[in-house]
Amino acid sequence: MASRARKHAIFLIGVALSGVFLWLAARDVDMAQLSRALAVADLRWALAVLALLAGFCLAKAWRWALLLGLPVTHGTLALTRAVLVGYAATSLLPLQLGEVVRAWAATRVVERSLAPIVVSIALERVLDLFAVLAVLAAVLLLGGPLPAGLLEAGWTLGAVSLVLLAALVVYVAFTDQTLRVIARLAAPLPARTREILLDQLRRGSAGAASLRRPAMWFWLAVSSLVQWALMAACIGASFAALGLDLPFAAAASVLGLTIIGMSLPSGPGYVGSIQLAFTLGLAPFAVEPGPAIAASVFYHLLVCGSLIVAGLVALHRLGGTLRTIVTAPESG
Repeated sequence: MASRARKHAIFLIGVALSGVFLWLAARDVDMAQLSRALAVADLRWALAVLALLAGFCLAKAWRWALLLGLPVTHGTLALTRAVLVGYAATSLLPLQLGEVVRAWAATRVVERSLAPIVVSIALERVLDLFAVLAVLAAVLLLGGPLPAGLLEAGWTLGAVSLVLLAALVVYVAFTDQTLRVIARLAAPLPARTREILLDQLRRGSAGAASLRRPAMWFWLAVSSLVQWALMAACIGASFAALGLDLPFAAAASVLGLTIIGMSLPSGPGYVGSIQLAFTLGLAPFAVEPGPAIAASVFYHLLVCGSLIVAGLVALHRLGGTLRTIVTAPESG
């Protein structure tokens, strides 16, 4: 009973977050203008969005394979299935719980236990925060204006990500010493709980083993840049579909806000946070909220819709069902 109440509370929190973000994004929208913008959408651009999205998922799986120390070709192809399952789950669950399902899927497609996979996902998130800085730099280099507050948010996220990355480097490079410190801090816990915690942390260090190899950092940076460049192009294709003639800096601006939204608690499928990213990101480029929301709807329906379909197919092939998506966060 308590578990069911908790799930309901989590779902309601996610819906509330989506509602707040949607209100912030759409409060000044002219609905007639929004309808006209969607009515003239060029659906031929949908193929470009889907192709770029496929490239994005492959690049994300490539970086994940590097983090886990897997053979690039085999690891990328195997983890692509887990990426698709994770995004399908994220589209259906609130508050980033889809990441738990992604971790479960990864244990099915590669020979790794859950602990290193969870650590690799945490490291992914840190790298994504660094990506915000790269996106901001791209916008500035391309001569585009930045949305109000985005530069300050980028510097804050950069500082946070630097601290988190330093902590992960220490954890991986000095695992035994780190565990001794944690063991002292965890002394008040029951002995069995403390033993399980330390064992999982010891196993988890393998998920960030790539940090021990400075030569690998270059490829992690390249795979991250490829991944987010493809997503920026995906956003740019959505602009083109709506007839918005905008520089690539506009797509980068929206991308920076999208990454921030994807890194924070949100509703199912990032509903609201995507719309807010488009309206805020395009405001400095003199795009009114109506066309901005229309572009976000075109992008969102294509991306989330295709990822749900592809993810459910991949989930079925892994022996899972929709029930797996619902129960995996609870068991995780």
